[in-house]
Amino acid sequence: MFKSKNVRDVAFASSRKFIWDAMNQPVKTNNVLCMSYYPKEGNPLWEQYSTKVVAHTIKTYSKFTADYIYPVAISVHTDRIGMEYPMICVQRRAP
Repeated sequence: MFKSKNVRDVAFASSRKFIWDAMNQPVKTNNVLCMSYYPKEGNPLWEQYSTKVVAHTIKTYSKFTADYIYPVAISVHTDRIGMEYPMICVQRRAP
């Protein structure tokens, strides 16, 4: 079961081809699990940068605006439309 508090919209992505990468990003007293999902076609770029960029974004966002309130931040590589939702950002790859 998936559960989220204080969200107005949700998104979900799945694929047998996804590679999963994750790292923790501390934000004051909270820890945000920063994750990337991408197919092997996203490499070498995605495996080198994606999760680190998510963590950097959460760190910078929290420093200059407000603390990131969600427990996770996810970036998904797709050939479909790109869109942002609470805790997930669907990144459209270039054709």
